Amino acid sequence: YQLTTAASPAAAGVVTPASGGFYNAGTVVNVSATPNGAYQFASWSGPVSSSSVMMSGPAAVTANFQQMAGVTVTTSPAALTFVVDGTIYASSQTFNWIVGSSHSIAASSQAGAPGTLYTFNAWSDGGAGSHTITAPASATTYIASFSTQYQLTLIASPAAGGSVSVFSPPGNSNWYSAGALVQLDAAPN
Repeated sequence: YQLTTAASPAAAGVVTPASGGFYNAGTVVNVSATPNGAYQFASWSGPVSSSSVMMSGPAAVTANFQQMAGVTVTTSPAALTFVVDGTIYASSQTFNWIVGSSHSIAASSQAGAPGTLYTFNAWSDGGAGSHTITAPASATTYIASFSTQYQLTLIASPAAGGSVSVFSPPGNSNWYSAGALVQLDAAPN
């Protein structure tokens, strides 16, 4: 009997044995599928049991492949935490995802070294802090951007000598964006 083998999509991989061979009735033929490049083997179509075909008549089997895409998730500045599909990461990660599959990414404001705060701004795709993405057909990078803020602590020395306050910018916050110019006012007692 003739065994016809194929890959779907055709350029996604190689099926062994090659299509068109003839085998004696009752022969068990082992088949294998090797993906090319950005694909992974998904399943068999046809009379395949595990990875073999019993030749009880002409048979046609197809190796089905799924396209994969390299998706990188990172932060700016680097080495801040983010969550992908429920797992927390603290450094840039590259995932090989099936094109069209759904995944969740999330990032939020977080403390850094003492006196440092990283405020979440946005994802590079414009999505909310926590949102679902669909794996694209080509390599893509998603970047969570953060603003750096530093804590300003004001102390008068000696303590009874006077007081120190922020003159500008106005407000009661003691956290300021990196590079901000903060004007102080010292009032002696």
